[in-house]
Amino acid sequence: MKQFILFSLSAFALLSFSACISDDDGGAVFLLPNPNDLLLEVNWTQADADFDISMEGPGSAFEIDVTDSPALTVNSGSAPDVTVSSDVTAGPGTETIRFNNSAPDGMYSVTVDAFDITSGSASFVLETTSQTITRTFNQTVNDGDTFTVRFTKTGGTITFQ
Repeated sequence: MKQFILFSLSAFALLSFSACISDDDGGAVFLLPNPNDLLLEVNWTQADADFDISMEGPGSAFEIDVTDSPALTVNSGSAPDVTVSSDVTAGPGTETIRFNNSAPDGMYSVTVDAFDITSGSASFVLETTSQTITRTFNQTVNDGDTFTVRFTKTGGTITFQ
């Protein structure tokens, strides 16, 4: 049974809102009402693990890294409106890249880097969410490994390669 937890509405932009509900397991599910919104999130629970999420936007127009100094690098065109979480260096952790109403259409590449895992291996969950789909990737990797997902975004639809 889904339960409503939080709802916020901007008084300045009546067409912009965000909502959070809980799923059957008590986890948060974010609703992205605008077809250009896009949410990328990596989660892990292991205390001795440090994962970093990064992405490359359509046509290599921009790169976003959540590392020691979260950064947006624009290689061409204009900068997208994104919110980038701070770098979490020990679990449990969550790192997030959220496009706020401006994710351009095209091919994306999202990489999770197992930056430092003291015990040698650890598991993480990568979620990619658009208006029409959430796709979850559960992975166990070794220290220094990377995991990459590629998808094409067209409007509110993302299609994985």
